[in-house]
Amino acid sequence: MVSFSSVAKRYPGGQEALRDVSFAIGEGELAFITGRSGAG
Repeated sequence: MVSFSSVAKRYPGGQEALRDVSFAIGEGELAFITGRSGAG
C-alpha cells in the first residue's frame, strides 16, 4: 500500500494544482489524478 497525506502542488507563477489531498492506493489498485478538463 502507498498512502499520501495532505499533498499539495503549485506550479511556478502560483497556479495551484492540488491542495490538502489525501488518499491510499492498495496492492493491485490503480489510481489517477485528473484535472478539471480530465487531463492528468
